[in-house]
Amino acid sequence: MKTSSLIISISACLVAYTLPAAAQQEAEPLFQSNSTVDIQLSTPWRDVQRGDEDESWPASLTWTDENGQQSTLELTVEQRGKSRLEKCSVPPIKLKFDKRVKVEGLFYQQKSLKLVTHCKNPEKWQQYYILEMLAYRIYNLVTDYSFRVRPFEITYYDTERDKAEDPRFAFVIEDDKAVARRHGLEKLKIKKTTPARLDPVEASRLALFQMMVGNVDWSPIIGPDDGCCHNVKLIGLDPETDPIIAIPYDFDATGLVDAPYAEPNAFLPVKSVRDRLYRGYCAHNATLGQARSELISLRTEILALFDNESRLNKRSRKKALKYIESFYELLNSDSEFEEDVVSQCRG
Repeated sequence: MKTSSLIISISACLVAYTLPAAAQQEAEPLFQSNSTVDIQLSTPWRDVQRGDEDESWPASLTWTDENGQQSTLELTVEQRGKSRLEKCSVPPIKLKFDKRVKVEGLFYQQKSLKLVTHCKNPEKWQQYYILEMLAYRIYNLVTDYSFRVRPFEITYYDTERDKAEDPRFAFVIEDDKAVARRHGLEKLKIKKTTPARLDPVEASRLALFQMMVGNVDWSPIIGPDDGCCHNVKLIGLDPETDPIIAIPYDFDATGLVDAPYAEPNAFLPVKSVRDRLYRGYCAHNATLGQARSELISLRTEILALFDNESRLNKRSRKKALKYIESFYELLNSDSEFEEDVVSQCRG
């Protein structure tokens, strides 16, 4: 029996190790659609760019709903993302909503949102963040245990200079607590965990997806600081007795995006972020067959994400499709899958 067939047959025996059934809830209004929202975000932008991560600035968010009704919401903005702050002239932003203000409509239930903005001004930089948004969309197809995203077309208005920039592409990311609520689970705050505690099917989906998009900068069991984890959030119930779900985020350093500032980890055997390396755990090899089959069945839908994204230019679309197709060549080859995936697992 081939290794890949053995994996599939073993995975069928693991159905007992699954998350308890939970009532599914709808996503919050902001993430129930993929349509682009036109907004104006007003704040003293030069102060935000020159400030520190621990500062916050008053801001207002103005948008028009489906009925043509304009709404304005007061909030604050903060910088986030240490690595991008070192490379980018425009910092990634966190939108913080006032808990004392009742928000209805599009931003109902929102408390805090990560906003992925352009890094520098040239038009080409927009392509990188469109591709990063599509990485999230790929994982939405792979599993509903994933962060949803919503594209914005933002007019950045500087309140100090009374000046607005031309609209630019950006997107917001669903909060981890909201993902947990959708599945009747909770956000977990633990310092570390082990591969054995991770839900094996979801862990296999995660590892193969990360390999697909060319991401080696992640860990679902430990983080660089005191908390868990690295570019992954954990949700579940009791982390000591119930399976843990690891949800990835932050894909700007992937081979799919191939941003100019992205560099491979010097401690890993890759020379470029475009090089793929499987970073899954041997403890989950038995469920790799299922995750592999699922990804193969999703090929048409995944490729369609790039074909249907009108904001991608011809060069970016062609490069991205070629990169994804090269992964499917690996998935469809039993020998390559055994050599480059199964035998490369971490102990």
